[in-house]
Amino acid sequence: MTRDNSFTGAGPAGRDAALRAARGAAIEAMRAGRPAEALARLAADGGAALRTSVGQNVRGDIFLKAGKSHEALKAFDAAIRLAPSAPEAH
Repeated sequence: MTRDNSFTGAGPAGRDAALRAARGAAIEAMRAGRPAEALARLAADGGAALRTSVGQNVRGDIFLKAGKSHEALKAFDAAIRLAPSAPEAH
């Protein structure tokens, strides 16, 4: 059986590409009105995308679009904690 190394064994470039793909799939699902799928895309592969400020911002956008402002605020706060000096986290 083969193992999916999209986050763990593909090196920095492969991990970055996999993270971008996960975020892109989440954004696509959100735009299509499928928030549960969007959140699942971010949480896939051990939640690697959620350990980035950009991933948490996307998560916040998903919650905001779904009308869950409290959860959105928590995600946006997490983005700031992960990258306090990054302007896109604010």
